[in-house]
Amino acid sequence: MTNLKYIEERMEQGLHKLPSYMHSGIRLYLLRGILPGSFLTAVLENNLAAAASQADDANRELLFDYANFLYNHFPSDAWGSPEKIKAWCESIHVGEIEAEA
Repeated sequence: MTNLKYIEERMEQGLHKLPSYMHSGIRLYLLRGILPGSFLTAVLENNLAAAASQADDANRELLFDYANFLYNHFPSDAWGSPEKIKAWCESIHVGEIEAEA
């Protein structure tokens, strides 16, 4: 079982490199299993073409930073494919991730 507090701490360490208006969508996905909008979903799915086409101007310039953020601050089973995204959301909803240590 994974500890959600540890996951949250790791995520928070890297959020400062991303626009503040994206933070709530990232937090809601990672900690509550709530799917974000189309741009962030494409980023999480590792779909560069979709992410670039859905991004606003600021986020388009930060695609490398998003990849770096996910690689260094997200659990590997929380991003990388549509199947991983679905499984992550389901694991949060059924309590497979511990809320506290």
